[in-house]
Amino acid sequence: MKPIPIIFVVALAACLTAGCARPVYIAKSDARSACMRGNIAQVRETVFDNHADQADPAALPDTLGAFDTYTVVDYNRAGNITRVESFKGRDSVQFSKEEYLYDPSGERLERAITYDLARRGTTTVLYNYDSQGRLTSEVESNGLYRFDRSYDRRGYPKTRSAVNADTGKRHVIARYVHDRHGRLKRLRGERRQRYFYHPDGIVAEIHQGRNAIDFHDEHGNLSAMAVRIKRRNRRGRVFERFSVTLTAEYGLDARGNWIRRVMFYEGRVQSVAVREIDYYGESGQ
Repeated sequence: MKPIPIIFVVALAACLTAGCARPVYIAKSDARSACMRGNIAQVRETVFDNHADQADPAALPDTLGAFDTYTVVDYNRAGNITRVESFKGRDSVQFSKEEYLYDPSGERLERAITYDLARRGTTTVLYNYDSQGRLTSEVESNGLYRFDRSYDRRGYPKTRSAVNADTGKRHVIARYVHDRHGRLKRLRGERRQRYFYHPDGIVAEIHQGRNAIDFHDEHGNLSAMAVRIKRRNRRGRVFERFSVTLTAEYGLDARGNWIRRVMFYEGRVQSVAVREIDYYGESGQ
């Protein structure tokens, strides 16, 4: 079975996994953006893709053999990600590493460094803030572009723009609209997205344009994805409807963080992910 691409919300800073929706539009890479609970020190996540097309998730991942990806994420005590290391298989060569450097409080991200170990390249991004502590720009080490932020009168992000360093030409690449509670309501970028929430403020649905909907459970984890499909009836008339193609099941630890996730595509197991989570104050942390 060929794995399918899955559309998820991309936050400004990298998250461990794209299984949870909580939009973050400030320059920090934190546990909250991945719907993680508790004072987390490290997360080790292994993903097994179901290349053999096994039907029984209870038999997985034991029947899958080699790991597909293995990721280690370190957090500081403020709950922000400080390092991400990615491997193709637990025992194979590491292919990327990310480092996040903060101010003395550990809260405000000042620099992000990405190492592409396969291509032997490094990218550094510097983050600048205004007097109110709001992110104003991101500057990449290659110097080709600067990414600026603007805010509405309530202080919520309004636009994100790419500025050509040579010509000064500005191009708006994302527009944000927030509701009266300050929650993201609409995002217009490469695709248009609309957000709907559970009563406690956690994202419940993300509508990806007109053609896809991501559903999230009460913990914020992705639970299903539906796509718009076209069908013809017996008279040849075309009609559209949404069909659920991807679903997910989770096993949680005592804090409510998932430690096992099984993804299904059209009822067949697509992948299994297993997490090991260390918390500050436990296991010598």
